[in-house]
Amino acid sequence: MQPGIELPFMAQGPQAFDENKIAPSLVGIEPGDEYSDPSESYLFDEEQREKEARKLKFGMNHAQLQKLKTRIQRDASEAIGFWTPHYGKMADDWKFFSADNLGMWEETAKAARKGRPMLQYPMITKFVDHNISETLRNPPGVKLSPREDGDVVKSRIGMDLVRYIEDRSGAKYAYSNAIRCSSVGGLGWIRVKFRLKKKKILVERVVDPLHYYLDPSSVELDGSDARFVVSKTLKTSNDKVTECYEYWWREESDDPEAEWEIYWAIVEGDDIVDYGHFPGEVIPIVPVFGDIIRWEDNLVVKGLVRDLADSQRTYNYLKSQEVETVSLTAKPPIRYAKGSIRKEKFGAWCNAAQKPNVPLEYVPFDDEGRPLNPPDYMPAKNDMQWMQGSATAAIADLKEVTGVYDTSLGSDTKELSGKAIIAKQLSTDSLQLKYTEHLECSLQQVGRCIIGLIMPVIGTQRVIRVLGENGKFGTVDLDRPYGMEEPIDLNF
Repeated sequence: MQPGIELPFMAQGPQAFDENKIAPSLVGIEPGDEYSDPSESYLFDEEQREKEARKLKFGMNHAQLQKLKTRIQRDASEAIGFWTPHYGKMADDWKFFSADNLGMWEETAKAARKGRPMLQYPMITKFVDHNISETLRNPPGVKLSPREDGDVVKSRIGMDLVRYIEDRSGAKYAYSNAIRCSSVGGLGWIRVKFRLKKKKILVERVVDPLHYYLDPSSVELDGSDARFVVSKTLKTSNDKVTECYEYWWREESDDPEAEWEIYWAIVEGDDIVDYGHFPGEVIPIVPVFGDIIRWEDNLVVKGLVRDLADSQRTYNYLKSQEVETVSLTAKPPIRYAKGSIRKEKFGAWCNAAQKPNVPLEYVPFDDEGRPLNPPDYMPAKNDMQWMQGSATAAIADLKEVTGVYDTSLGSDTKELSGKAIIAKQLSTDSLQLKYTEHLECSLQQVGRCIIGLIMPVIGTQRVIRVLGENGKFGTVDLDRPYGMEEPIDLNF
């Protein structure tokens, strides 16, 4: 199932793309705006003013750069402060899912069982794999839809071109990685880039789902209403730690044909080291949410792991206790009649558990000729049935929480009818729809971003590479696309 984007190639002609265009909000700022006392401003110093004018960076004066840095620090602080509690829970989910260094055990439980068996049986991976299996079997992709009957040919060419872009950049891996991240922690990302010199548009995966911070005021599933996206990293050089920010934001466009314009900046410490204007109207870092719940001023973002963690822990605890009980169970005592075991043979009877194939000799009669019962071991008390039953119940809880049962997990089933098996698989597969729906919603935003990049990156070349629905690569002459007699104007 693929999302439809009602965005055919835009009707207007190619627009000149200025990579260093100054954001409208920064235009018209006087150099003295940063001073509280006008007498201290170099506005009143003609020579100083000329010096500052020669120090323009990215086409911006000192005051404009200062305003931009202040905005980045303010928005970054707001976003990081909002998302940090949520990212802390997501980090716990990833630690639990990875099962690395006994990650499925709580620290208090590990401290209490120090020196005792602590086992992990990461069954939740099967449920996460099941949740992303449909995406792996049938990789989704961007789908364009014509707005009018006359746009059918344009839409077909655009779809083949977008499909070629996705295939060349390995977009299916970005999509599967995003839904895997949303299934585990509740949030994944897809990023769109371009290489202007090579005329390449790329759809890339974001390896670390906790790297970017979305505008806290955004409520749309695809982040299309976000004012900005920001990331923060720490750069260490010569024992000096510097805060670095990657900041993307949108502003209302002064172009009547476009609603928004996209800008980006890179900040290291107190210096803006790079800045630019991005083509299109979409911030090219798109979130993919898992299970997201909002009510009043509350927000919960989670994947499958958080709901399955308690049942998984219960199973781990019970199996660890079962192994410990078996290992610590004392050997059953020997029950024998006085005189039935000779003194020199007593050791062989005591070590019979370690050497089960050694013949054991006993005395059948006492000194008066009366028969003696052969020695035997007293039956051990079996108190593990309750643990085994509880562990089985924990597995059942995992299935009940997700609604995914043995049929969908690939286990043997008792159904004799093939139709019954298929019907049960469909009922459990329907539980994936929430995650695939959120992915498809985000793919619409990815498609809008790709469309916005086509003209600035690919340009006006008349022959383009495409990938058809049949999986075959080819080229299309835009002057005679798909057998048309008349040339067609395909302005992106």
